[in-house]
Amino acid sequence: MTLIRTNTPNAAAADEAAFEYALRVFSEGARPVVIVPSYDETVRLKKAWSERMSFGIDVATLSSWAADLWELYGDGRTFVDSVQRELIAGAALRDHCEQSPGCLMQPTSGTRSFIARVAREALPKAAGEHDLGQGEREAVEVLDRYRDIAASAGLVEQSEALALLADTSVLAQYRPATVGFEPDAFTAVEQDFLACAGAVAFVNERSAEPVGKRAPELASLLAALFEPDEEHPVAATGAVRFVLPSGRYAAPRSLCDALAAIRSDDPGASVAVAARDAYACFEELAPRLAARGIAAEVRGSAPFAATEFGSSWLALLETLFGETPLLSRAATDFAIGAYSGVGVRSAYWMDARWRANRSVDRDSILTDLAGNADHGLNGLVGSLESGRVEEAFDILQAHILKQAGWPEGYRDRQMSALALARTVFEAAAALGACMEDYRSVLEGQRLFVRTVSDPAAERSGEANSALADECGEAGCGTSPVLIVDLEGAAALGAASCDCLFVTDLTAAAYPVRDDGGAVSSLLEKLDAAVECDGLSSVRATFADALSVPRSLLVLSRPLNNPAGDEERPAVVFEDVIDCYRSELQNPGETDKKTGLTAALLPYASTLGEQGAYENLSFQGEPQRMTAEIPVMPTGFVTSDARDKILLPQQWGGVVSEGYSLSPSAIESYLECPYKWFAHRRLRLEELDAGFGGREFGLFAHRVLEHFYAQFRCEVAPKVTADTLPRARRILERVFDDQLAYDATLVGDATALVALDDLERREVDDLKRKLVGYLDREARLLPGFAPLDGEVSFGRKQGAFEYAGFKVNGTIDRVDVDGYGRAVVVDYKGAVGRSYALREKADAPPALPRKVQTLIYAQAVRKTMGLEPVGALYLSYGKDEGIAGSFDHALLDPEKDLLGIDAATCGTLGFAELLDRVEEAVAIRLESLLAGDIPACPRDEDACTYCPVTVCSVRDALQRRSEGDE
Repeated sequence: MTLIRTNTPNAAAADEAAFEYALRVFSEGARPVVIVPSYDETVRLKKAWSERMSFGIDVATLSSWAADLWELYGDGRTFVDSVQRELIAGAALRDHCEQSPGCLMQPTSGTRSFIARVAREALPKAAGEHDLGQGEREAVEVLDRYRDIAASAGLVEQSEALALLADTSVLAQYRPATVGFEPDAFTAVEQDFLACAGAVAFVNERSAEPVGKRAPELASLLAALFEPDEEHPVAATGAVRFVLPSGRYAAPRSLCDALAAIRSDDPGASVAVAARDAYACFEELAPRLAARGIAAEVRGSAPFAATEFGSSWLALLETLFGETPLLSRAATDFAIGAYSGVGVRSAYWMDARWRANRSVDRDSILTDLAGNADHGLNGLVGSLESGRVEEAFDILQAHILKQAGWPEGYRDRQMSALALARTVFEAAAALGACMEDYRSVLEGQRLFVRTVSDPAAERSGEANSALADECGEAGCGTSPVLIVDLEGAAALGAASCDCLFVTDLTAAAYPVRDDGGAVSSLLEKLDAAVECDGLSSVRATFADALSVPRSLLVLSRPLNNPAGDEERPAVVFEDVIDCYRSELQNPGETDKKTGLTAALLPYASTLGEQGAYENLSFQGEPQRMTAEIPVMPTGFVTSDARDKILLPQQWGGVVSEGYSLSPSAIESYLECPYKWFAHRRLRLEELDAGFGGREFGLFAHRVLEHFYAQFRCEVAPKVTADTLPRARRILERVFDDQLAYDATLVGDATALVALDDLERREVDDLKRKLVGYLDREARLLPGFAPLDGEVSFGRKQGAFEYAGFKVNGTIDRVDVDGYGRAVVVDYKGAVGRSYALREKADAPPALPRKVQTLIYAQAVRKTMGLEPVGALYLSYGKDEGIAGSFDHALLDPEKDLLGIDAATCGTLGFAELLDRVEEAVAIRLESLLAGDIPACPRDEDACTYCPVTVCSVRDALQRRSEGDE
């Protein structure tokens, strides 16, 4: 069965045809029912028809009429609402996954929404035999469970009720008609129901100009829209204008400038703005318009999470019940909000503690939150933790009501968000839904927002007082600028305002795509598919919106996206331009940058993003010059600050004489002085305890140190081929013990703590690497044995001077033989060519890139009385790398050093090498003593892991490497 379709030329004709049909049906003794898309439409038509016929014609939405019929003929159950639908879908999906552990479907929010949509559109058709795939069969099983859960709760899906009501005995007395709908607006079940009732669909073909007076250019545009006539293009007269900002940062100012210009020309003009997201547009435009003395009003919906209450409530739920390992992130979002009762200082203090401790648990976080909350909110966390959710809502409501300083509109939005959270919770509690489903469903909700900005409140501030004097009373006594979405603008009615702005006209904001994917595929196999035309739907809404203005239409789109790439215009934007073209196949007819014809360019305004301050400030005025600060090159130091670049260190509260450095700090300065300054002097480190190369490296060092300590006690001083099996067992035990110990460390940023399965697999991989490394360890330096534990120098062991500085540090390992010869070993996760003594075999003598082990070797020589013969970097990773420097006369690269590259690492006279390196380092460090820290990287590799975000020298190096210079 199909609907009886009657085409009409415009919306007014469709309304009139529906009214005439209803009159005729009523005169025949039947009950006419006119079905419209929304409640606002029911009010409009009832008001319009009240003088012509005060009773006898029912005007209703399909849902309300179906609910009335179900109340008369149904089984006592009530219709499922949108919130209940999502909750029931989530419960049905979880039940299915628990009963079928190996199923394809997973209880994600996307899958839940998929089940909810199919239930809304085609639940009665999900019965019987169908040719389905495995995943689709599972979806039908979930839908069966959905039906059972709804029935047990006394609920029925509207689609199921419509299928039951589609009976001639029920519908015999009714004669429904639909008006205001597009051809694909109804689902297959709804179409079957309406067809059974013999419904007539009055469809607006938009073949005639909408009613109302409008500027000639606007009338011509509406007549030509989507069917341009090349022989008679629309003449540009200025009734259609364009605002084309270069990018999103210029868009708010360019729109506000255009709106202010219109109000300046005609203070009484009624103006509407159609945006992709009305609430987000209002948030951007309202304060800027208020600074110009213009009020703004928004009518639309805002995401629950976009309200401050919504974001805080969701963060608190995530902290209490979430499964994510990074609970501290959600806890911080809650703590810094207005509903935690925690002061800003305490919130950031807790955030720093939590972020520095990856092993922080939920109980510790909740204890911190509860302990730092003020009197009015200190019971909030405890109430939720104990399951007293209604009590938590009461606490929050009382808190909002006490905020006398909050603007009324803001406070109303918070109360609306709280009411929505309470309503969804009550629905979840009635259905027995889990807290995770409650949180997930609530996060997807939107709440209706209708707010008017107050320019007088903006003017009362000192910052805007001068601007208010300039604006005078331009905003007083005029209607506010109305901000709605495109659908809201289309519903305003033909010729209902003077000026309409349509913004965000990009392909990204208004994509044209037919409904497809898993939902459409399943609906088609269930014989419930409806043919949808995405392009026709967008064009119909756009055409209705373009019929709204009487005098002026302004179309706006950014020319570039946030990445700086060209932004493609929306199809409907190009449809408008086509109406002004005389050669549609000639691309040269339009301007390449703007896409406009030559006739339209005089009516277009553009604004660049280079004026960052003007674009982002509410007033849109240039920034006043208060001081001129010259831009200095990276690493510039004033003469007064040079003696503060390097400071003496303190040991036990006593300031040491001279200057102290570590070998790694010296190496950092040699790589790039400014990198050393940022990393070592300023200590620009991340707040978060990490899980990367630094943590893995420190953990591996600890494991290897403790391994050799236990191996030496239990087996022998050195791992050999004969002791490998026992060595592997000991290392595995030490690894597990160290991992368990790290998990107990509170606030230690160096601890290795895995929080999820992926990170645990990384830890397991490290364990395999270290165990595999023992095979190489058994062949390394035969005849040598490691000293007991790591070797420290320069602190309690007495001063060690190197290159004019006091140097202290800890050596990973020192291996010695029976002749007093020593080899320094430094563990690395990977060892590349840069660790070699020379980068190339034939390279002239130069200061090595890596000097850390050479400094260690000099310390061993001067403080321990041993004879260094090698300074090695040894990889425990898969690369099996080994590099550094060694005395070729005393060590064999194949027999002793695992095949190290003798050409780049070998030398003769190791002691002389250590002295030459120290002399070269001393010369370089004289610049540090003088306070010089220029950005002077040794090469591009020196910039790796540099904490400096803006560096002109690094930028130049990168451009040179890319061939730009």
